[in-house]
Amino acid sequence: MFCDVNCQCGTLVVQSPLSSSVSPCGNGTIDQAEQCDDGNSASGDGCTSCIRDKGWDCAGQPSRCQTVCGDFIVAMAEECDDGNLIGWDGCSATCTVEYAAAPSSVPSFISSRPVFPVCGNGIIEADEQCDDGDTDSDDGCSATCLIEKATSSSSVSSSSAPSLIPSSSSISSAIPMPVAETPTRSPWMLWGLLGIIVFVVGFAVTIFLKKLREAKGE
Repeated sequence: MFCDVNCQCGTLVVQSPLSSSVSPCGNGTIDQAEQCDDGNSASGDGCTSCIRDKGWDCAGQPSRCQTVCGDFIVAMAEECDDGNLIGWDGCSATCTVEYAAAPSSVPSFISSRPVFPVCGNGIIEADEQCDDGDTDSDDGCSATCLIEKATSSSSVSSSSAPSLIPSSSSISSAIPMPVAETPTRSPWMLWGLLGIIVFVVGFAVTIFLKKLREAKGE
């Protein structure tokens, strides 16, 4: 209760200065410094504590948020984000990983970029050594598309089976191999070769001295 100078009394109502200016986050209305307001207090949905999450774009009241493909930020359901909206470069225009090779209609400067290989699709890609169209092992091409070496079981079974073709070692032992003979050089051949060398060197020296005299004006 309070009374004025004329003795008129009444009830004093005091209103907080913040009650009309502060709005809670999560009411679906973007107020003051809020970047977004999706009407809830959940985090990681694009609008957390009324602040827009990185890699997201929000619009409207209440805010509707979605990830931005092409901003180098992998957010929410995005599998990749290479900073562009170009397809067939390993990361599609919708930020999903591209596993298949680019078709022939795609320019080479795009299709030459690396793609993620898929083992078992019948196409040898990236670092794959083989791709037989399945992911089974022990068939020559492993489940990771690497060439498999012969197993011990296969070598035992092959050795135990009778062979109708003689081995290379038995053939080589039965057929005498010719022995290469070291050619002998005649002394006259060596002297002849030495004479040719001396003649060539002497001729070169003669030409050199002639050119030197001409240069001196003799």
